[in-house]
Amino acid sequence: MVLSRTLTLVLLGLLFLVPAWGQASWSDASAWLGYQPAEGDNVVIPEGVSVLLDQDTPRLGTLSVQGELIFGADDVTLTARQILVFGRLAAGAEGEPHPAKARIVLAGDPDDPSVLLSDWSANGEAPHHNGPYPARSLIVAPGGILDLHGRLVDSWLQLDNTVSPGQQSLTLSRKPVGWQIGDLIAVAPTGFDPFEFDEVRVTGVSGRTVEVSQPLRFGHYGRTQSDAGIGGPLDLRAEVALLTRTISVVGEASAETAGLLDVGPGDQEFRRAGFGGHTLYLAGSTIRLAHVEFALLGNSGELGRYPVHFHHAHDASDSYVRGVSVHHTFQRGLVVHQTDNLLVEDNVVYDTVSHSVYIEDGNETGNRFLRNLAMLPRETIETLRIDNPNRTNRGEERPSAFWITNPANEFVENRAVGVIMGMGFWFVEPDNGSGIAIGRNSPHHDDLLARFERNVAHTISKIGGNLGYRFDWTGIALEINEQLKNNPGHAPIEDFVAWKVANMAIQIGPTRNIELVRPVLAESRVFVQSHNRSRSPGDTPLVVNDATLYVVTDNPPEGPIADQFSRQFPGPYLSESERPLVFQGGAILGENELKYSRRTEFRDTTTLENVVIVPEPPGAPVFSDGFE
Repeated sequence: MVLSRTLTLVLLGLLFLVPAWGQASWSDASAWLGYQPAEGDNVVIPEGVSVLLDQDTPRLGTLSVQGELIFGADDVTLTARQILVFGRLAAGAEGEPHPAKARIVLAGDPDDPSVLLSDWSANGEAPHHNGPYPARSLIVAPGGILDLHGRLVDSWLQLDNTVSPGQQSLTLSRKPVGWQIGDLIAVAPTGFDPFEFDEVRVTGVSGRTVEVSQPLRFGHYGRTQSDAGIGGPLDLRAEVALLTRTISVVGEASAETAGLLDVGPGDQEFRRAGFGGHTLYLAGSTIRLAHVEFALLGNSGELGRYPVHFHHAHDASDSYVRGVSVHHTFQRGLVVHQTDNLLVEDNVVYDTVSHSVYIEDGNETGNRFLRNLAMLPRETIETLRIDNPNRTNRGEERPSAFWITNPANEFVENRAVGVIMGMGFWFVEPDNGSGIAIGRNSPHHDDLLARFERNVAHTISKIGGNLGYRFDWTGIALEINEQLKNNPGHAPIEDFVAWKVANMAIQIGPTRNIELVRPVLAESRVFVQSHNRSRSPGDTPLVVNDATLYVVTDNPPEGPIADQFSRQFPGPYLSESERPLVFQGGAILGENELKYSRRTEFRDTTTLENVVIVPEPPGAPVFSDGFE
């Protein structure tokens, strides 16, 4: 099947061309020359024609929107094998939310007819995405516009009170906007176990109180810990994410998208695969997504088949992703690939297979990631991974909440929660799975960190196996490796918060001099780490300014904090690296619970300057220039 910008068509089944006049209604038989499309038919809406979608469609083949297709004022479902947007597909407009429910279902099976796009795809620079495109594809071509604007909602809030297992009501931080009976919500874990999340339906909303459909399986903490005037307070409240939206793009429910893989005892709870479908936004397209739901999407083991994928979109200044939910996926979540200046704001990316938010090739710059919640990225089974097959660490995917290959982007007030086998925020070299990522000599290796402020990571764990070694760790809240070159122009890491971390709260690559300002870290195996490249002293000291470290919080685990860490990887340690670390100002609360490494290369590498030491909160503080 071939489709070009000039509408050269070789289509299987009937092809219907809407007449090139005025606006038509889908339900108006005269608009279809006396006959409406039936199941399996291929439909083209030509340029210059506007069609109002005022009733559910049959299960179409390929729908090509050359003109305009607008969802009407009633609840409507559009179902098609492929949707190609050269013109405009719209439900609502900016500042004008769509008044009804609009549902787009990507249908079909892997062996259904595919679409092959001619060389306009990404202006010919990405021939691996000319196709063929399988069933379950929504593609916005150069010049195409996707305008989807659902009912205004709060994407996520926090608890304002602790809830216990068995309860069926939540008190939120404020009255939720737009939450309605029947909506699906997810409550984040607040212990060390990333699987202690709850998915429930809303049964009632009264002020800040939300009633839910079934008793909660787990307890969720809902308080902020006071610092008693020492250091910075610690917000330990669980996030509550709204997954439902009035506009949705979903993969058709079927055996291919329903089940977990049976890959061994115990593994079913965190490994999943399926043929869900994907959306793809190409260079020159305009994508305006506000309060839209993407679910059951992504094609396991297929490069470029992601739920929300900006692919070689280049300057995306006119596009945005705002208030969106992406959940229960089969391959990654929200992908920004060779795309610049995109606004990604106030979204929820939940329960993804592989990375939640993924910046792909290392040349993406100017993008703004603001107040996004990424929760529960799961591992992909090894045979279905799409990282670079030439890399030796294929067996260690380390799926992360935010996978960041270029620092020249802004990250403000984002949250990484419930990470099972990877990192919260991972600044890393691209894996070059597509073969077109930046190389060693790219000038993008000198790009500066634009902004990283008030980001949070918690419940960063490791299920099974070990935590890694030296430069291949996992279970880290913030990892900044050698992808950031030494340069005094990097923005500082400001007000980073991490708690309930099975390994390191912060790890900085060897010799990397990044400014750490006012971090608040709690209940971590290692609070700050930065190795020397040579395993010998002499590296430039890493300075941590005004840190507040809670060795144990008001939401402690059962038993001593040290029991949360294995004999192979004990803790909690202030640091465990041979690189000199200097803590200037700030406070350590609960210092008596810290351990100190017996390894000779880790001794005498950490200096405390004007740090308040509280042996066991709320004991009286004492000042110290070093350890007692």
